[in-house]
Amino acid sequence: MQKVYFHMMFIVEYSELIMKLTKSLRNRIDILRKERKLSWEKLAYSAGIAKTTFSYLNKAENDIKLSTVCKIAMALEITPSQLLDFDIDLSELD
Repeated sequence: MQKVYFHMMFIVEYSELIMKLTKSLRNRIDILRKERKLSWEKLAYSAGIAKTTFSYLNKAENDIKLSTVCKIAMALEITPSQLLDFDIDLSELD
């Protein structure tokens, strides 16, 4: 039983971590997008990404693919590592 409990805790913590990462990435994209005076629609078009992908990102509902991160970075004329340059607070995870 303890093994199952640990597994369930890991799944909860993992999904919380993914949600935090997605929110942080969304916020980072939003800052960079606004600095460049781009709407979400224009950024999606420049990146060659469907608007639905951006709507999921805006709601922090799904994981984001690495290929999508690369497309967004290219559209913002930065490297993927520059796009992913943000901090998250892991102390809040249960």
